[in-house]
Amino acid sequence: MKRVAIAVQAVLTLVSLGLAGTLWFLMLTQGDDSWFNWRRSFSVLGLYVDLYAFLLLNCVLVPVVVLSVWRVLQLLGRAADREGVRWSNRVLLSMIFGCLVVITLRWQLWEELTGGGAASTPTPPSDERLEYPALPIVPEEAVFAWEVTDAQGKVVNVADLKGKAVFLNIWATWCGFCKYEFPNIQRLYEAYKDDPKVVLLLVTEEDAETVAKWRASEEGKGHDLPFYTTAKIPKRFEPRGYPTTFFIAPNGETVFDHSGFMAWDGEKTKAFLKTLSEQPAE
Repeated sequence: MKRVAIAVQAVLTLVSLGLAGTLWFLMLTQGDDSWFNWRRSFSVLGLYVDLYAFLLLNCVLVPVVVLSVWRVLQLLGRAADREGVRWSNRVLLSMIFGCLVVITLRWQLWEELTGGGAASTPTPPSDERLEYPALPIVPEEAVFAWEVTDAQGKVVNVADLKGKAVFLNIWATWCGFCKYEFPNIQRLYEAYKDDPKVVLLLVTEEDAETVAKWRASEEGKGHDLPFYTTAKIPKRFEPRGYPTTFFIAPNGETVFDHSGFMAWDGEKTKAFLKTLSEQPAE
């Protein structure tokens, strides 16, 4: 029985060490952006890991490796058998096991690993889960003293869009979930591109060269979307995460926002955007 315990603990130690090593290797070799930027991330099996999640994972994995080695030494009789080490080791291993179960179920990694998955791209959740506010919205003073620049270099003053319903999407080229919702936004754009009362803005703080390079890549091809760049997104539109989407009424009031990817081409969104565009500008 003791040998089995040692073998199991040794395997868990090697798995934890291997996982930690893999994370470090991927972050070092495939990580985007600077190490001093929380946006640095890498993708593995359709799952994006940013620097924040990476550090949190290491806060669990590193103690697991240390405690697992200590536990093996305890079982071999070469270290003091302390109850605290045993319980800490069990708790951390349980946390890792639970996280792996959740990730496997949430991201369907099993289908990806076995080749049974129909696609490697996650499907955005339906817009039926969104709770849009009742219209009309009671207006309050809103000032949009900022500008965006389109792919051709044309500057657009956001204040000039007053009188229209604006779908404002804050995204980034390094954001995996942003790209997952682009096909849905593309269909929403096609539905409203000829409607003078509705405007779609997909805005990033990245420079025009970075965006142009991404659009020329295989990943960026095929998107006929109104991409814009800006030097600085106003504080009121700073995203809580990427992507973040705002709905702006014709009177300039932000009536709804959502952080996270979504299937924006749903009938619920189309109906809300249509009704929003018919609201008075004053």
